[in-house]
Amino acid sequence: MKNNIIIFGNSLFISTKCEDSNFYVVPNKITSRLNDKFMVDNFSNMNLCVEETINYINEFARIKKYYYCVLNLGEADYNKTDLTEFKNGLLKIIKLLKSYDVLPVMVSLPNKFLKKDGAMNYQEAIDEIAINEKLLYVYSGDLDIDNTIKVKNASQIKRALTDLCI
Repeated sequence: MKNNIIIFGNSLFISTKCEDSNFYVVPNKITSRLNDKFMVDNFSNMNLCVEETINYINEFARIKKYYYCVLNLGEADYNKTDLTEFKNGLLKIIKLLKSYDVLPVMVSLPNKFLKKDGAMNYQEAIDEIAINEKLLYVYSGDLDIDNTIKVKNASQIKRALTDLCI
């Protein structure tokens, strides 16, 4: 039986295609690989922030049993949410997931995103929470962190997530 996984993320977990002047969200290589081995519900979108994720978790994770929840948040929050609200939101998400017996899996922000002014503060918040909460973590930085799989690119992320979630 396949494990159920729920994903909340931004650019790492979605792609778009244009057909007859209409744009559609489609699975990318990472989610396609996960779909081969797991039952995946992907709620990723380019504007997904921590507050919306909390609402989704309250609505869906209490109804359907998920084994893992992959979290790749921060890109949209960078433009919408101050750093303290972001950190508090992530902590609330983790607490909610644990209350539903769902294992959180944190994923680093994309390297290209971290080039923006102040974006590294959001990555450092994610690192701190992953360490303090002892989360499974797919990480693209330089720190040595327990429960972490270090990656360098999106191709390695899909492999790491597959390995972690098996």
